[in-house]
Amino acid sequence: MKDVLKTFTQNNITNWCNSTIGHGALKFEDDREFQKDMEQMIRLVKTHFDNNSATYNKLRLIYSTGEEEINLSGKDLARNLEYPPGQLCLDVDGARVDLYPFIILKDRGVYFYDTYLTKKERSISFPAHFKLPPTP
Repeated sequence: MKDVLKTFTQNNITNWCNSTIGHGALKFEDDREFQKDMEQMIRLVKTHFDNNSATYNKLRLIYSTGEEEINLSGKDLARNLEYPPGQLCLDVDGARVDLYPFIILKDRGVYFYDTYLTKKERSISFPAHFKLPPTP
C-alpha cells in the first residue's frame, strides 16, 4: 500500500484520472497529449505491479455466507455469480479485510464503489462495463 500511495501521490494520478478520463471527461483518443499521458500512466502502473507481484499474488477475494467460503480470485471466478447474500473480503495470508461498502456483490456481479451523489451511491462493474443505478 505504501508503494501505491507513493506512486499515486508523486505522479498526481488521481487528479489526472478525474480531470482526464473520469466523470465524463474522456479526451479523444487522437489527442497526442492524452496518448502520451496514458502511456506514462500505464508504464507507472505496470512498474508498480511488476515490483509488487509477490504481494499481489497472495491476495484472495473471498465470498462468505458465514457457513461457506468461496475463492473468487481471478477474472473468470467473479462473473455471473449465483450466490445468496454474503460478504466479500480480501484475504492476505489469513488476515481479512471486509470490502463493504467499497466492493459489493450484487446482481450476479462484483461492483466497485464509484461515486456518491446527493445521498445516492453508485457502483460500477468494470469487467461488465456496467453501472448500477443510484441507490435511493
